Amino acid sequence: MRRITRFVGLAALVLAVMPVSAEDSVVEFSTEDPEMNAAIAKARDGLPEFWERFADPADNEADFSLKLGISDGRETEHFWCGEIAGTARSATCVISNEPVNVFTVAYGERVSVDPEVISDWLFYRDDKIVGAETLRVMLPHLEKKEAAALRALLAEP
Repeated sequence: MRRITRFVGLAALVLAVMPVSAEDSVVEFSTEDPEMNAAIAKARDGLPEFWERFADPADNEADFSLKLGISDGRETEHFWCGEIAGTARSATCVISNEPVNVFTVAYGERVSVDPEVISDWLFYRDDKIVGAETLRVMLPHLEKKEAAALRALLAEP
């Protein structure tokens, strides 16, 4: 039986740009989905860039976020987290979404960042989203209006 991985938090991703609804998008992927797994691998490969920019952001860079895959032993849910404090070696961040299926964390809770569960990252540069590899894979699975709004925010890869 394949476990399902839920990716939540699109509203948290674009909080400053788009209105947030109570109906935050949840997109489910098999843990064996090759496209999503490639996106997670690409995001993890890019973590040194993320941490470098986080440590010394340019004037046009802001709003750094990590996506953590948090498990309850049965399912894994991926949460965007903001208010990052620390470094690549030891960091904490704040959960930016209401849980949908995994309740081992809560919205607004500060959690330790385990590098092994980071599934994505992003920051804004010149008001465009840099990173967000998993979001790019999710776009075809979203409502057309939501996908178009998010595409407009994404920087070129």
